Amino acid sequence: MATQSTQSIEPGEIDLEKSEVSDSNQDCDSQDKTKRKYISSVSEHELSISESKAESKKQAKKKAKHEKQKAEGTKDTENMSIVDISKHLREINVKLSKVMLKDDSSLENMIETIVGKMKNSLLHRIELLEHKLFEKETESDNLKKDIDNLQKELVFEKEEKKQILLELTKEKESNKENLNDLEQYSRINNVVVHGLPDRDKAETPDVTIKLVVETIKKHTGIELGESEIDYGHRLGRFENGKSRPAVIKFISRSKKIQILKMSKQLKQVKIYAGEHLTQLNQTVFNSFRLKKKDTVESVWSRSGKLVYKNRNGIIHRVLYKEFNYWLSLPWS
Repeated sequence: MATQSTQSIEPGEIDLEKSEVSDSNQDCDSQDKTKRKYISSVSEHELSISESKAESKKQAKKKAKHEKQKAEGTKDTENMSIVDISKHLREINVKLSKVMLKDDSSLENMIETIVGKMKNSLLHRIELLEHKLFEKETESDNLKKDIDNLQKELVFEKEEKKQILLELTKEKESNKENLNDLEQYSRINNVVVHGLPDRDKAETPDVTIKLVVETIKKHTGIELGESEIDYGHRLGRFENGKSRPAVIKFISRSKKIQILKMSKQLKQVKIYAGEHLTQLNQTVFNSFRLKKKDTVESVWSRSGKLVYKNRNGIIHRVLYKEFNYWLSLPWS
């Protein structure tokens, strides 16, 4: 037997060996608790997941079963509804056939009342429509009358304007004719002499008058005094190699006529004497000579009035209203 030696521990001293053992035991206990706690936590989590999956499967089965029952119930309800509707329709048809075949005065009265109300309503609407239509027709007739009146006024105004324009045209032509006649009358004592020598651009009226007097005396024997001539001058612009016509105004018309009667003798020496025509009359005069050579034999004027003789020997006096015809002909 071994002898155990014991040592006495004084009060206040710490048993170190015992303390170390105690601490070691405490550490082991703490690790065991932590391990057990972790295992317990994992087990609880797995259990919770298993229970959740089981619950989900259970709910899915319940939902599928509910949907199936609902679909079957709806189908049954639809079938029942169709059957009920068909049944009610057959009953209604039977009742209607009985009602239509039955001699029931109340039904006739009801139909007559309904038809009467509908008729009265329709008649009222028709009356309203007819009234509106009548108003529209009246309004349309009034507008038509107004339009007709305006058209008549327009036609009247057009005719009035047309008449005014016609009168103005006539008046304008009449004024032209009157002005032409007045201008021609102002030249009633004038004689135009063509073919005189023309060499001096600065030729004075006195020189022109002297030349005319000498030429007429030389070729006709008619002597003209200064007191018998009012004035004289050349017409147009001076051009070398050309002879400007000379116009002479006599105091006496009889002296003018005497000179014109001797125009044939002057023509023999290529001196041409004629009336002093207005521009319009001179253009028409030239138209006789140049535009109708095949039908016009000769042309002359008397106191400003134009006259021509055709190839048949017929003499025509041309009126002012015929001027436009001769002016419109082409120059040949």
